[in-house]
Amino acid sequence: MENINISVITLSELFFGLYNSGNLVKHKKTLADFLSFASVLDANFFIANNFGKIKAKLKNKGAFTGDFDMMNSAFVLTYDLTLITRNIKHYNEIEGVKIKKI
Repeated sequence: MENINISVITLSELFFGLYNSGNLVKHKKTLADFLSFASVLDANFFIANNFGKIKAKLKNKGAFTGDFDMMNSAFVLTYDLTLITRNIKHYNEIEGVKIKKI
C-alpha cells in the first residue's frame, strides 16, 4: 500500500465527520482503521508561509476558497504531494496543486 499522508486539517475534518455522524461507534472504528495506515502532517513555518502566499494570490485574483482548502493546498505544495479529493472545484484556482479526483 502507498504511503498515505493527511494534514492535521484533514484529520480535524475527519473528527468532525465522526462526531457529526449518526453511528459514532461504527465510524470511530473505521477512522481508527484508516489512521493506522496514515501519517498525520503537522503545520509548521513552511506550511504557514505557503498558506499566506496562496491566500494573497487568490485575494488579488478575486477568487475565493475556504481556509481549510488553502491550508491543505499549502501542505501539498510544501511536501510535493498529490491531493486526493472529490471537491476539485475548491482547488481549481490554486496554482501548482497536483490533484487526483476520487
